[in-house]
Amino acid sequence: MFRNLTLLSLLLIIQTTNLFGQSITWGPTSPAGSANALEVYYSNSTATFEFTNNSTALTNATIQVDLGTGIEYLAGNLSFTTSGSATVTEVSVTGANPAIFNIGALAVSEQVSITFTRQATCATRTHKSVGGTFDDICRVFESGTEVTYSNNSGNPYSANYDITYGNTVLGIVNHTPSAATYIGGTTSRTVNITNGSFGTLDEFWFEDVHVDGEIVVNNFTINGVSIPAANIDSIGGRTRIHFDASIIPNIDGSGGTNGNGDVLFQKDEFFTLSYDVKPLVCGNGTLQSNLKAYYGENVSTECTPSGTTSTSISLLNGVPDLSTALVSNPVPDFCYATTHSAIVTNNSSDPEDF
Repeated sequence: MFRNLTLLSLLLIIQTTNLFGQSITWGPTSPAGSANALEVYYSNSTATFEFTNNSTALTNATIQVDLGTGIEYLAGNLSFTTSGSATVTEVSVTGANPAIFNIGALAVSEQVSITFTRQATCATRTHKSVGGTFDDICRVFESGTEVTYSNNSGNPYSANYDITYGNTVLGIVNHTPSAATYIGGTTSRTVNITNGSFGTLDEFWFEDVHVDGEIVVNNFTINGVSIPAANIDSIGGRTRIHFDASIIPNIDGSGGTNGNGDVLFQKDEFFTLSYDVKPLVCGNGTLQSNLKAYYGENVSTECTPSGTTSTSISLLNGVPDLSTALVSNPVPDFCYATTHSAIVTNNSSDPEDF
């Protein structure tokens, strides 16, 4: 009899544990979670998850959402609903992954729904480019221990989504009238820039990087419109242009551009950037520039691979030669002036400043 009572007590303990264990049910809405698509460093979007506490009251509950590769939480946009008195507060700051939210007390049968905002980064683009997929996975914890889940095959809830990204592509580089010039001369360089992918860009950058002191680049234009000085910075041998809402509308479909004139650089839109290149050195040979168009979170955060190409101009300097010297009135005298003259000949076929 004592043995039977012991077995009965164990059964009661097991039944009580099953009845009052810390367990939640995803839903009741179906699907119980969703996550909207993202564009790298352009648009952010929301994710939503919903669950019901179907067992014992929770006293120290938290929600953890493991975001997809390269996805960051954006603080300040949390919204929530509960069917009882529970409140949800954000713990995570912008840039966090995972995203953490605090609930605290959660009554039996109380429902919780949260919606929050996130963004995609350069790491997201890298992951997508090698065939990676994206899921935001929601979990619930009580005092640091993950609860059990009565549906969804006993698993945390996963919401799948896609991301898109822009791709700055550099096209043909030309020089007018020629890539061959001389010190003091100027050639006009043109380069085509295209957004060759599905993502939208609201800003991006272009750089001409060269040996400091070899050339100077200036007079940047798009579609005949000068780029404001505020959008250009030159440090050492690098000249960089910031394309933003003050410049992108010039990509309006006219003057050799393909665009709609809004403030966004969208898929398959392109334009030709024109600027002057002037040599500052003597001699013969080539002066190289490395060109790059890129985008990212800011000017110093570059999503790779960027659009890159190399180009150069050729120096064709003349060769001045000092030859015969003539002297008039060869005997100097305090009362007479002496005149010296020299013949300077350019022995090259190229023009020369001297």
